[in-house]
Amino acid sequence: MFFTQMREHWHTGINPDELVERVNAMGLPLKLAARFKNDPQLDTFVIDNLTKGELVALSIASFHTRRTNHWTLAVGCGGLQRGGKMELQHLYLLDASSSSPVFREWNAMLTLVPARRRKQPETGLSSSERRKALNWSYSASEWARPEIVRITSAIRFRRTD
Repeated sequence: MFFTQMREHWHTGINPDELVERVNAMGLPLKLAARFKNDPQLDTFVIDNLTKGELVALSIASFHTRRTNHWTLAVGCGGLQRGGKMELQHLYLLDASSSSPVFREWNAMLTLVPARRRKQPETGLSSSERRKALNWSYSASEWARPEIVRITSAIRFRRTD
């Protein structure tokens, strides 16, 4: 059903608002929530929903090369346990542009790129209002090397039945 609704956009892309509208029109038992690149909490929204076991469709775009600019489905996250706190390191993806998963539930991955310590330019916004955009390293088995990307949109899918 999903592929049928999205067929015309499968290789050309779709904007997030239209994706939400089309999925809602399917009459599925889903509640969607969306965030976009101007939302200062976009990355936090993705991480919070994945840690709750929700699926999140992500639009990712290359930060430097513009080679990558497409949708993928985030299906989980992982990291390291240090004391009583988990340090997130990875978002696990099912990406239609990659081959089928082999011996795991995902076929591509976003790895958090540590932020460099540098003085942030003054923007007139409080620290809580500034976007904390995270850089991620996108990798899949078909790619010769990882690519730095940013999440540009996120749509959370929650079952309502």
